[in-house]
Amino acid sequence: MQKLTGSAAIAFARAHGSLLSKYEDPTEGAREGLSVDVAEQIAAQDPSLIYVDVPEWKVVQAHLERIGVADIGEGGCIAQETDTPTLVEILDESAGGVYDVAQLLPLLAALPDDLADTFEDDALPGGETAARKAYEHFWATIAPAEVKE
Repeated sequence: MQKLTGSAAIAFARAHGSLLSKYEDPTEGAREGLSVDVAEQIAAQDPSLIYVDVPEWKVVQAHLERIGVADIGEGGCIAQETDTPTLVEILDESAGGVYDVAQLLPLLAALPDDLADTFEDDALPGGETAARKAYEHFWATIAPAEVKE
C-alpha cells in the first residue's frame, strides 16, 4: 500500500470515489470513512491529518490516467492488480507485461501531465511524434519483472 496525504489524497479520493482517513490530533481521535467534503474541511486547518491508503497498482493506474494513456489505442494502457502486491500487470499494445512497482512509479511520476495529448503534435518523419517516441522509449527501458510460478 502507498499512503497519500493532504491534497494528493483528496484528489485521488475525488477521482476514484474513495473514502479518506484522518490521523489522531490533540483535539480528536483518528477517523475513517470520511467523505471528500469532510476531509476538505479538516485539511483546511491541517492537510497533514488527511490520508488514504492506495494499493500500488491503483497508483500506477492513476499515473497512466494523468499522462493520458489510459484511454488511447485499442484498449488503453491499463494497470491491473497481481497476486504479488509489489508487482503490477500492464495491459498495453506496446507495454504489456508485469512490472516492479518500485521501479515503475518514480519513472511514471516524472512523465508530464497529458503526455498523450501531444502524440499527434510535432509529427516526425514517418508519422510518429516526439511524444509517442518518448513514451515507447520509456517502456523499452523498463525491464518486466521476473515472475516465478
